Amino acid sequence: MELYNANGQRVGIANGTSNSETISLNTMSSGYYTLRVYGYNGATSPGYTVTIDPPSNQAPALVITTPPAGDTVIELGEDSYRNEWNASDPEDNDTWVTIYANETPGFDGNEILMPTSLHTPGDQGFYIINTAYLEEGTYYILGEITDGGTTTTAVSPGTLTVVDFCDGDFNRDGDVNTQDVLDFLNAWNADEAEADVNGDGSVDILDVLDFLNIWNAAC
Repeated sequence: MELYNANGQRVGIANGTSNSETISLNTMSSGYYTLRVYGYNGATSPGYTVTIDPPSNQAPALVITTPPAGDTVIELGEDSYRNEWNASDPEDNDTWVTIYANETPGFDGNEILMPTSLHTPGDQGFYIINTAYLEEGTYYILGEITDGGTTTTAVSPGTLTVVDFCDGDFNRDGDVNTQDVLDFLNAWNADEAEADVNGDGSVDILDVLDFLNIWNAAC
């Protein structure tokens, strides 16, 4: 018998004289193949069987690189976060990654699916996390990778903390205090865009008054 690849090239042959022949698939890449079976010296048979025993599918690998070790703080409903990874497969098969968030570093049934990440191509290497899918809290980012046959998982080295900051917390340190006023005035004096508190396109005295009203109201 002879084995041909999708291009019609012979990639294997077994031409013995016994009633059983074997062609190894160990060096074969994935794809479509054609098997030609014929009798020795033109011999025929009323029937025969073909058994295909392909090499076992090796698991793809996923390494999540962000968030890095430590904790990264982002603002609920305002910020998005770029989650990055490295994906590989021993057989160079295509892979797909799905991203989750969980308060613990593993899959325990409480993980939160990032729905728009479902089956992201592994070689894309990143996914933008929308904080609208999360509540306030600290999360590990989990990844699930598959090559269509085997699935493995990975966990981020660090955590992502999602915080709903008070409007008066100008420097986003979690507290509303005089430091926020000082930091706002510095930004205002430098004519920075973030000092345009009322969003009218101008950094002027009205922003100072509006910020002080917001700051006095605390949360």
